[in-house]
Formats: sequence, structure tokens, C-alpha cells
Amino acid sequence: METVNDAPYLRDRPESFVKSADVILKLDSGDTLPAHSALLSFHSNVLSDVLSLNTSGDSRFHVLPLPDCTLYAALSLLYYIYAGCAADRISVEAPEAVTKLAHKFGMDSILSDVNNILADKCASNGASSVLWDGNVDRAVHWLSVAGNNLVRLTAKAERFLVQADAHLSRSTEAVHIPQSSLLRMLDSRHAAIIGLLVDFTKRNPYPPYIEPKYPSAK
Repeated sequence: METVNDAPYLRDRPESFVKSADVILKLDSGDTLPAHSALLSFHSNVLSDVLSLNTSGDSRFHVLPLPDCTLYAALSLLYYIYAGCAADRISVEAPEAVTKLAHKFGMDSILSDVNNILADKCASNGASSVLWDGNVDRAVHWLSVAGNNLVRLTAKAERFLVQADAHLSRSTEAVHIPQSSLLRMLDSRHAAIIGLLVDFTKRNPYPPYIEPKYPSAK
């Protein structure tokens, strides 16, 4: 396994950098992807610990199995890790795959970046023409993807779904909303109703006068 295959995320890089790859990521499919231990360790303490325990023997490569990981998901994460600068990360490819793997390997900085990139595609009221475009089912899907990892995105999706409650009741995807999100959405809805009552009371400090009805004299 000394031969490094032509990895798309390493194209247009200096030959010396490509040849310095010292990790082979091995997928269940049999595909192998080269990587650099320094970069993997920088982004993930989990991978750093695994690599420190992984002995390469006579080979200069550390072979690191990635079970339950598709080639598409692995490439998506590696494209992100090897992005040359922050500007290259603005349009994250396959954010769902990146989020899943970043969470699995404890890549908090990458999760934070993806969270901000996706949340910035939403308006303050939760609307997003890019992510769900008014579609409740798609918003529920992204809420499931975000979970507890993408906090800002979760808040935007919840905000949109609270305002779209009439459509939410007819969504077959609503059963996938996490309980924690449902509780926050309920609190938000309750707070909004209380706010309306407070505003009404301020505008109408006294209850309306109701003419008493007396029994007619016989």
C-alpha cells in the first residue's frame, strides 16, 4: 500500500506535499484515500489518539480504517479539510456528510464552520430560499441534520417551523423533530402568545364595559 492514489483534493498541490502523505484511509468499499496525519490530528483529537496508537510497521503509511463511511462522505470531509483558505470553505460541499463525520470524530472547529455557513443562509425569521425555501418537510430534515451539533442552524429551523405551525401539523416528517426542539418550539410559541396578551393589556388597560342585563319586571 505504498502507492498513493490520485486524490482529487490533492490535485494542484506541490508534489512534495502530496508525497508527504503518511496516512491511508481505508473504506469498507475497498477504496483508499491518502491524507496527512498532521492535518487529521489538528482537526480531531479522536484521530490524533488513534494515529498515535497506530503503528505503521515497515510502511511509512498509517492505515486507518473508516467503517460505515461512503466514498462520497469521506471525499466531502477531505475536500473541506484540505481547503486552501477560509474563502474556499464558504460553499461547503455535502454539508450533511461533513457534519456526520465531523461529529463522529469530534471535529468541533469544522462543525462550527459548517454551522455558521449554513445558518448565514437563513434570514433572521428562519426563512431560507437555499435550504428549505418554505418547505416544511425540508426544514424538518435540516433540523434533524443539525441536531445538537449546529446550534445556530437548529435555532433558525425551529423559528421557521414555529411560524409555519399550520403546515407543520400536516407534515409526515414532523415525527422526526427531536423532543428538545419540540420543547423549545412550544416555549417559543407560548412566549409569543404571552407577548400578544401583554401588548393587548397595554393598549386596553381596562376591560370593556358590559351592559348588565336585569330581569324584566312582571
